Amino acid sequence: MSATGRPEREYRSAQREGTPMSATGRPEREYRSAQREGTLAGLISVVVVYALPEFATEIEVSLPAGSTVADALDRSEIVARHPEANLGQCPVGIFGKRVDRQSLVADGDRVELYRPLVADPKDARRKRVKRRKGL
Repeated sequence: MSATGRPEREYRSAQREGTPMSATGRPEREYRSAQREGTLAGLISVVVVYALPEFATEIEVSLPAGSTVADALDRSEIVARHPEANLGQCPVGIFGKRVDRQSLVADGDRVELYRPLVADPKDARRKRVKRRKGL
């Protein structure tokens, strides 16, 4: 066992395979995530989400740095997959927080397209309370 608690053979097998070793004796990572490589090239990765009661559609898009929420929605072509999604009237958000369409997006953001509520949550709760009291 090494000082980190991992078996030594992991490092030896990496040495045999030709993986470059760092100064600490551990194998160096030969890869970077696609997001990091994209960020270095001036691109950011954003996920556009449209949720329905049955399922959710997630579309990952690459955008130039400095893009807006509207740019992400246009690039995702979410309307082509869901014609019922009215981009002009539906509110949008980033990670559950409502934002303006001209808000800038950052690398790794999840842009969400919200559907209108079917029922008012306060009215639904009042109806549930009345049913429980009536029983």
